[in-house]
Amino acid sequence: MKGKELQKICEQYPDFDFEFSFTDGYSKFPNIRSFNNLELCDVGHSDKVVVLNGEEK
Repeated sequence: MKGKELQKICEQYPDFDFEFSFTDGYSKFPNIRSFNNLELCDVGHSDKVVVLNGEEK
């Protein structure tokens, strides 16, 4: 997902908390995770990837 695409989603819900949902391959049901202290971890300029990290709630 490009930053401008994420920005559009975030702008629609400025007062909401965001959580991350994923499927780990072992279950057909998604896992939902929440993170505190989200921050920029790394910027890969060569492959244009931004990595975020945080503490899981």
